[in-house]
Amino acid sequence: MQLLKKSLLIMVLMPVAASATEIWLEGFNGSVSSGIPYGLTYENTPTGKGARFTRTSESRVQYPYSQGMPTSGTIETSIKIDSAYSYNNYQLSTNNQCALIFTTDVQGGDVFYPGSAWFYACNNGDISINLATSKYGATPAQTLAAKGTSFRFGQWNTIGFSFGKGGQAIALNGKEVASNAQNTQLLGAGGNHTSAIDIPTLGESVPGYWYNNQYDGGFEGVVDTFRVSNASKDWKLYPAPVKGTISWAKPPYSIRCTNNTTAQSITISQNQTINYDCEKAGLVVKSGEDISVTIRGKKY
Repeated sequence: MQLLKKSLLIMVLMPVAASATEIWLEGFNGSVSSGIPYGLTYENTPTGKGARFTRTSESRVQYPYSQGMPTSGTIETSIKIDSAYSYNNYQLSTNNQCALIFTTDVQGGDVFYPGSAWFYACNNGDISINLATSKYGATPAQTLAAKGTSFRFGQWNTIGFSFGKGGQAIALNGKEVASNAQNTQLLGAGGNHTSAIDIPTLGESVPGYWYNNQYDGGFEGVVDTFRVSNASKDWKLYPAPVKGTISWAKPPYSIRCTNNTTAQSITISQNQTINYDCEKAGLVVKSGEDISVTIRGKKY
C-alpha cells in the first residue's frame, strides 16, 4: 500500500501470492523455463515479454505428465488472441470464431480417451471446456460453457479453467463465470488405437493418430503468462484492481498510473473527486511490481 500525505491519494495493491500447489508459472520473458516449446518468437507486452504463437510456425508448448502436469487442478493464461484456425482433412480454415487454446488431444480429435480435453474461447464471448469420458466416445462428455462473456479477440484477457476431482469451472479476468461440481473427469490424453500418447499442449497440438495438419488447429496471438496448479479453482493469475482516489483544490491536474508502462492519463477539474482504476485504464499489475502514480510529473 502507498499513501500520499494529506489524504490526496490512496492506492491499494493486492499482490499475487505464491502458492504451495503451483506447478508452473511461465512468464515467457524471452525464453521458456518449463515445458517443451516449438515455433515461438518473443515480443513486448504490457507487462514485459510474451510468446508469439503463429499458424505458420505451428507454435506450441507441451507440458508432459511426466514433468508434473496434474490430472486435477487449475490452468490459467494471460493471452491476446488475434485469430483462430483449423484443418479439416487438410483443408485450412482461418478467421474462425472460436480458438482452441489448450488441449490434451488435437482440435479435430485423435482417438479419444477418458480425459481428452479441449479449452476454447470465442470472439462472441463464449468460453468452454470439454472432457471426453470414454475411449472413442465423443459423447457422453463433461462439458462446461460460459456464454456471452466479455472475452474478445484482439484484447488482453486472463482466462482459465479448473478440472478433475474438484469439478469443472471457468474464470475470466479473476471472476468465475461457470462451474459444475459434478464434472469430475480427470485430465487425460488422446492418442492412437493402442495408447493415449498425446501431450497436454498450449497452442497447436501434435497429432498422435492423424497426420500433421490433417485435423488439428490452434490460435494466432500472444501469451504473456501461463500457470498450472494442482488445486481446484486456484485462480491466482489475475491481479486485484489498483485504484487511486484524488481530491483537487486547483485545476487542472492529470493522473497516470505506471509499472514500467504508462497507462492512460486523465485530467481532473477543480474540486472534483474521482475514483481512478489503473487496471481499467490499461495497467496490468503482477506480483512484486512497484506501482506509482504521477501527478504533474511528480511520482508518489
